[in-house]
Amino acid sequence: MGETNQESWERGVIEKLASAALKEQRRARRWGIFFKLAFLMYMLFILYLAMSDTTGTGVPLGDHTG
Repeated sequence: MGETNQESWERGVIEKLASAALKEQRRARRWGIFFKLAFLMYMLFILYLAMSDTTGTGVPLGDHTG
């Protein structure tokens, strides 16, 4: 049972569309992972800055006039 030229052409188009859809899903997943990791790093950096010891570099903590 050989395929006709019409069936072969249609099958090729469907395979290309499916391949392109899978490629796009892979790209979207990679970018999603990248942005999630970038956001996590940003939040960890902000947390580090908030938790870091700032005594001696900022506002004096002892008695003062003002």
